[in-house]
Amino acid sequence: MQIPLAHQRTYALERYYYEFIERMGPAHLLYDQFVRTMENFGKPYFTVPISYSHYSEELAFVFKIDGENYLFDHVRTQDKILRKYDPNTKYKPGGN
Repeated sequence: MQIPLAHQRTYALERYYYEFIERMGPAHLLYDQFVRTMENFGKPYFTVPISYSHYSEELAFVFKIDGENYLFDHVRTQDKILRKYDPNTKYKPGGN
């Protein structure tokens, strides 16, 4: 399984990752780590502790499985969805 490099959902992941995360490094360098984490736990999401974010709650980046790909779907806390992939938005590489 992988996170595809050139995909609108991946560009959305980058946008929201850079919006919320401040201590983990460039998103594209961590894709393999994100995939290993999801596969180790058998769940299509990874969490980010409060200490790595400027948000006041633990965040979960949630994916959909499509064949051999993890496609980003949304960012959430325990109680609510903060950002969701919008197919009507044109996302750009690098979190723009």
